[in-house]
Amino acid sequence: MSNWFDFNFIYNLVIIGLIVLISLIFLLMSMFVLLRKRKIKINSLNDKIEQLLAKLQQQANTANELNLMNNNRFNYLNSVFKSMNEGVLAYNQEGEIILVNPSAQKYIGLGNEVLFNISKKNYLYENIMAQVKMTLETQVYTNQVVKIEETSLKYYQIETKSIINKYNKNDKIGVLTVIKDVSEQTMIEQLRNEFIENVSHEFRTPMTLISGVAESLKIWEDLPKKEKKRALDIIEIETKRLEKLVTELLSLANVKNKSSEAQALSKFDVSLLMEEVIKTMNQIGKRKNINLILTIKSRPLIVKANYQLLYQAISNLIDNAIKYSFKDQSVKIIVRKLSNQAQIKVIDQGIGISKNDQQRIFERFYRVVKDRNSKTGGSGIGLSLVKSILDAIDGQVSVESKLNRGSTFTVKLPLERVNYENTIN
Repeated sequence: MSNWFDFNFIYNLVIIGLIVLISLIFLLMSMFVLLRKRKIKINSLNDKIEQLLAKLQQQANTANELNLMNNNRFNYLNSVFKSMNEGVLAYNQEGEIILVNPSAQKYIGLGNEVLFNISKKNYLYENIMAQVKMTLETQVYTNQVVKIEETSLKYYQIETKSIINKYNKNDKIGVLTVIKDVSEQTMIEQLRNEFIENVSHEFRTPMTLISGVAESLKIWEDLPKKEKKRALDIIEIETKRLEKLVTELLSLANVKNKSSEAQALSKFDVSLLMEEVIKTMNQIGKRKNINLILTIKSRPLIVKANYQLLYQAISNLIDNAIKYSFKDQSVKIIVRKLSNQAQIKVIDQGIGISKNDQQRIFERFYRVVKDRNSKTGGSGIGLSLVKSILDAIDGQVSVESKLNRGSTFTVKLPLERVNYENTIN
């Protein structure tokens, strides 16, 4: 009886153990399946996080690239802004400066205080502010050239226009001012106008005389021989005057354009050239009873230049000396060696040249005698041609003069290296 009980008890325990074991196995399997599913979800989440991080990194890289591009662009624009020859100022609606470049500061003569309180003002800045105020009030584009006479004569072009909001075309947010130094262009334009005016007159006067005399000869066929000769002399004189003007214009063009003719240089003794010039110019001097006195203190004086052009340059100087001298006077021409240069002085006792004219006398088309009806007034080309010819061979020309006491023109030419042992000093 007891054996049976023991066996039955053991059997039941085994069954219970198996049931518990099977339950544990199912539980473990369920947990494994659950953990597997969670692992898949975690892996999926990790993938999404990695993708998100990759996108964020890509966006960060793009932002860095854009920031670098903007920095480079700002640096480029800032460099361009600072290196502009034009002065640039930007004003807000209250008329306060919010932006200025170095050129603008240079033109208006102000430093960084221009961005704050300006106690120092000048004529140019006052003109700028007047135009800015007009544009702020009326939104009208303005363009004006201002003449400034301080240490030197300057011309500035001032342009102002409204600054329009990029996102609202009807919104004006300030005024932009651009300042340009137009001194050179303005002066060239003035000289060009003077040249056209002067040359037109120089051509018109002889042509009118020639035309009038020719008409008279045609009408009055029975003119006395003396009158006919006088008429023909007028035609000859005025024709030569035209010829001289055209020659000077062509020579000036050749020198300035460095033509092959102007660059045809040769070596020669300038003292011999001076003797040839005096032979020709003596005929002109005799008309006013002016004596030309040539003194050569050194020879030979070998220079390298274009013979014809230098001949023309020296002739122009002597012709001017005769033209502006009083009757029955003398013009002295002194030639000598000075260090490594040949020096030529043309000294007259004529009307002289004022200090103001001396500063501009070698400018192209500038005339000392402004009166067009003056018999001595030229076209303003001669002295400009002299300077251009001498510049082309590294020579120099200068003037010293006093009104009503005469003028001295000095030419210096570089000498060629030769043996000067047998020179006259």
